[in-house]
Amino acid sequence: MRGGALGGIPRGHTADRRVSRFGHDQEEYAGVMPLTRVAWIATVLVALVTAALLLLSGYTGYAALSVAVGASAAINLL
Repeated sequence: MRGGALGGIPRGHTADRRVSRFGHDQEEYAGVMPLTRVAWIATVLVALVTAALLLLSGYTGYAALSVAVGASAAINLL
């Protein structure tokens, strides 16, 4: 007896499909973005918003430094 809950290949799955240990197909999660990438994107955005606010306040040197920090963080996204 193959398939079902008694062993073998689970119903609805073929032998060539990869199933994670939680029973979900890995194809279901193809569009998931890693948390580290989200963190670097947030870091770049915060640095650019900080640079814009500093530039509007007249602190051009600190604004340039904030842009440099954002650029350095953006390198990790490549």
